[in-house]
Formats: sequence, structure tokens, C-alpha cells
Amino acid sequence: MRTQVAIIGAGPAGMLLSHLLAADGVDSVIVEARTEQYVLSRIRAGILEHSSVELLRAVGLGDRLSHKGIEHRGIYLQTPGERHHLDFVDLVGRSVWVYGQTDVQKDLVAARRAADQQIIYEADDVAVHDITTDRPYVTFTVDGKAQRLDAEVIAGCDGSFGPSRAAVPRTVKQVWEKVYPYSWLGVLAEVAPSTDELIYAWHLDGFAMHSMRSETVSRLYCKCQGPQISAPAGASAVGRQRIRIIRRRYVRPGLNMTPNYVRLGH
Repeated sequence: MRTQVAIIGAGPAGMLLSHLLAADGVDSVIVEARTEQYVLSRIRAGILEHSSVELLRAVGLGDRLSHKGIEHRGIYLQTPGERHHLDFVDLVGRSVWVYGQTDVQKDLVAARRAADQQIIYEADDVAVHDITTDRPYVTFTVDGKAQRLDAEVIAGCDGSFGPSRAAVPRTVKQVWEKVYPYSWLGVLAEVAPSTDELIYAWHLDGFAMHSMRSETVSRLYCKCQGPQISAPAGASAVGRQRIRIIRRRYVRPGLNMTPNYVRLGH
């Protein structure tokens, strides 16, 4: 196979890049290690900055966002006993939008399907080669069969743990990293948010955040000491304990939280 731009990763970065390239008449092929369903359903960020919303609308991807997304003027900053509203529109003339990555991904997939974009899912053993030359290429296997994709340019949109980052030569790679002695626990709750805009709460016990994905789904975060928390056996008990911690950190008199079904997330 041959294309102008080989894109590794079919997440929002890779899909949006292929959309922008197609608008300029540039051909691309996307190679993704995961299944399409996995990429569509994974839970990630839920807030879009003003410039991102403007871009999506400018390239024809803003219809669902305008109807389903929730525009926020700002956020609440809270310390024990105090809460202050920070109004972005008054300060900088820009707002943010609540619109989850899963929805952005759905919009991108629909657009690329309509354009007959070639996307190769479930590609194993993805590797990039000769990236310092003018003839780079990507190799991978699909259903046990070896494949090669030649391109003029390779765009690595596969995140920190993908093959693209690993392929950057050590002679030119520079990495800055700071590891903090805590992690985040994310809780996705199928319950209406308890606030009209996001709450960033500082507490003596640590940070907590009340976010949302829609008018019926809340997203909560809790700072936890120690290494990253996954979802091992007994995670539901851990979750209940952390939810109590979150409640203590940002609930103030007059704000009630409605309990409902929750899922642990990242």
C-alpha cells in the first residue's frame, strides 16, 4: 500500500488530522491497534476549549456539538467554606464546552466514513521505519498477514505509549517528566450533575473535582495518595470509600449530591 500520509492512531487526533488533510486534497491511511468499538467507547476528557469548538465548526464537525454540548461560561474555585465563580467570558471573552471525547469520536468516525476514509483497525505489531529518510514506511499485521504502508510522511497520533514515540531516535528525542506522588480516581456517575458548572475544590485532604459529561451524567475526580489506581477485585468498595472522600472535599451547605450508579474510570 502507498499513501501520502500514514497516520498511526484512530483517536480524535488521528481522525481530525485525516479530515483536515482531506480538505486540502491530501490522501491518508489510518492504522489503529484497537477495535473500532474500543476507540469509540473509551472514556477520556470531556471539556473542549473555545478554539477547539471553533475549529470543529469551521471544518463541518460542529452540528451535534452545538445541539448536544453544554456551553459553560466558567468554573467554580472552592476552598473549605468558600466558593468563587471564575467567569471566562467576562475575563477573556471565551467559553468552554462540555462535550466528551466519545462524542467527538462519533462525529469524526461518521465524517470519515462518509468520505470513504481508509482506516485499518486491529493492526498488530505496528512499527515505523526509516523515519529520518524521505521514504518512511509502516509495517503491521492484520489477521496474521504482514502488511506494509509506504508514505511521504508518518504522523504519530498514538499517544505516549504507542510505537511512534518509541521510534524517535534518541539523538533527537528530549523528554521532560515529573512524577507526582499521587494519582487520580475518576468516577462516572449516571446521575444529573449537582452543579451548573465545574467545581475545582481544594481541601486539607486533597483536591477533588466535579465535572460532567451531559445533563444526566456526572464525572467526579479524587486525588489519591500512592500509585495509579486501576479496577482490581474489590474496586467497588474502594470506589464507595473514594466517593465519600469526594463528597467531603467539595460539598458545602446547600449543595446536595444524589447517589446513583457509578463506574470507575481513568
